Amino acid sequence: MNRDFINTYMQEKSIPTGYLKSWYNFESGVSTGSAGLIYNQVYTTDQHYYDTSNYDGSLKSGVLAGISIGDNDVISSNGLFDYREMVQISDKVDYNNWTVFLDFTTSNQQNLTNQNKIILSSMQNSGDSSGFYIGLNGYNHPFITYASTDGHKYTHTFDREASNRNLLSFSLNGNGKSLSIEKHSPLEDYKQSYNTKQVNFSNVWTLGGFKDHLNTLEPSNEMRNFDGIINHFMLFNPSLKGNSTNNFSDFFFIKNYEEEQIKQTTVQTINNSTGAFITSGVIGTGITGYEKTLVDTIDGIEVYMNSGVTGEISGDVISYSETSDTVTSFVKYLADEVKTFDDTVSLNFFDKKISFLKNVESGFELPQSGSLYVDNTRQAIQRRSISGYEVATSQKVLTNTQKIATWNNTSGSFVLGTGIGDKNINLFRNGLLQRSGTLSEVNSTDTDGTGFADYTVLDSRYVYSNNRYNENDYLIYEECDLPNVIGAYTKGQESYFFHPTAASTNDYISVQNSFFVNKDLYFGGLKLMSGVDYERFASDVIFIHTDNLNHGIFSWVEKFTSVDTNSETGHLDQVLSLNNKLMDEVVWLSGIRQTRDVDYIKTADFSVLNSGYNFDLTQNTHIIYSGESGNFNL
Repeated sequence: MNRDFINTYMQEKSIPTGYLKSWYNFESGVSTGSAGLIYNQVYTTDQHYYDTSNYDGSLKSGVLAGISIGDNDVISSNGLFDYREMVQISDKVDYNNWTVFLDFTTSNQQNLTNQNKIILSSMQNSGDSSGFYIGLNGYNHPFITYASTDGHKYTHTFDREASNRNLLSFSLNGNGKSLSIEKHSPLEDYKQSYNTKQVNFSNVWTLGGFKDHLNTLEPSNEMRNFDGIINHFMLFNPSLKGNSTNNFSDFFFIKNYEEEQIKQTTVQTINNSTGAFITSGVIGTGITGYEKTLVDTIDGIEVYMNSGVTGEISGDVISYSETSDTVTSFVKYLADEVKTFDDTVSLNFFDKKISFLKNVESGFELPQSGSLYVDNTRQAIQRRSISGYEVATSQKVLTNTQKIATWNNTSGSFVLGTGIGDKNINLFRNGLLQRSGTLSEVNSTDTDGTGFADYTVLDSRYVYSNNRYNENDYLIYEECDLPNVIGAYTKGQESYFFHPTAASTNDYISVQNSFFVNKDLYFGGLKLMSGVDYERFASDVIFIHTDNLNHGIFSWVEKFTSVDTNSETGHLDQVLSLNNKLMDEVVWLSGIRQTRDVDYIKTADFSVLNSGYNFDLTQNTHIIYSGESGNFNL
């Protein structure tokens, strides 16, 4: 990522290149012995100095370089900070309207629940009456504290926890009267906005903590300097407004970018032409000549006559020929922007733990109606994996999954983004797979399980459900190339319905392996688990266990990604510690697809939410109020 690249990217995101004032990636700098210099990537190395022949001195003012005022580990170890390291911006930062990006990796320090870890500050210490400081509180939530012109300090805390590696942005807008905090990762973004008091600004900025705490391992108060790695620091002035921070944030995750542009493609067409020409040929039939033919014999004397001979008559004819010519033409079109994500870098911004926001032991209710199950037996749908979980994660940043359909009050339907074109979709309503069909099938009143469909897509965008769906439903979908494969099942039926050879028992049915190539299996809208609900019997045969299944409908759907996917399964627990990073994850509990930030949250290794305490499971013995007089003050 060089200056030319970032300038191009900013221009495409409608951010003037002059807004970026400082950028430290900690990949270039120089140690001078008593101090160190971190180059501002906005400028070339030469532009940092008055005298380019002497890089140890003569630093030019106005370049907003970073000066290591600690032990210089930040230079030798690419952004490594601890209580002995700090970086001060070389110039006064007199901005009252700014955006900062902080890309940092935390350490074991985050287990200190009684300490605030300061990352960026314009205060010498927490007692200063001017300035601000940014950090992680004892429970690892990002926050900012600032001193106001009214003599008080105010703190705004982000609702979400920090991850093992984070990209955070803080934007102070409107001369210090509004604030936004965002947490960014590929295709995920969380933002909160706050109203602020008038900030009493200070212009000396330091990365790593308070200057007064430099070289202090254990400060006497709850504040301590940051311990970890700062990978990137960026400062913008003026601040980025609206969605600009989110639009720009992908810069940290991509390795190549093509802007929206006019492109040219070749189109080949075949032109058929017909030509006429004169040539010799048969023009008809008639007398072509005469021959002597015996017609009579009188008293020994033979009588002859000329007899015409019939045949083809030649002459000039008109003939036709057809020729084919391949014509190559060029067509111009507007191509969308193309982001090539660096998957290795992107993975670092995702956690490996899941904490559920509900009691996972209480089971799950099936909906009252739907085409993939029979109403009168819906509660009889059971699987061997009823107490299991499955988590699928991707090793690549995907763009066709985890899409949310939005409710449109005007149309009274859900809308699929800008449209799906000629693609198929896997649609989930409140975690259960839905069945697509024709308009007449959706309008059908037959609810026996096979006679109707849940929805159809109109005009490539609108989800029509015949009023089965409402605005309180949560619809998520994935674009895919293959339609769902549907097959009905009645308990005890013979397996030749799915395989040429009938099963010898009613406890399972055998299905051709081709059904399962890059596909997941659902029954009654619930996902079945490989290795538990079904398993391989032979190279071309899969056994589906039916001992716990009543009649309903099987559905084979295209996997959300067929390559670079990891799948982990196990028994339900309140907190899941997984082996793979949760990038573009899909989570199922008891076959029901879970909704991120509604059913579960992703947590870092050090999260206090990993304790798994569930208020629904046990009686709370902690007394908050027992009737004493007076105010609660603890």
